[in-house]
Amino acid sequence: MGRGRRNRFLPVLESVFAATDLDLISYLKAIPDARMRRGVRIPAWYLLLVAVLGILSRCQSLRDLERFS
Repeated sequence: MGRGRRNRFLPVLESVFAATDLDLISYLKAIPDARMRRGVRIPAWYLLLVAVLGILSRCQSLRDLERFS
């Protein structure tokens, strides 16, 4: 494992810990959106929130997450 590879996620972690509130939505909004800007209609934090809630609701596949959302 190279030296640069180990510190690759450090800026992401710093922005996640920069969330001022301790609630889930503030935590998810602090995660940077790595998607291309073209065609983005739904905020990344919302997609992550649905995924987290679906997993907590025992969704085991993408089809289950689709039904849940």
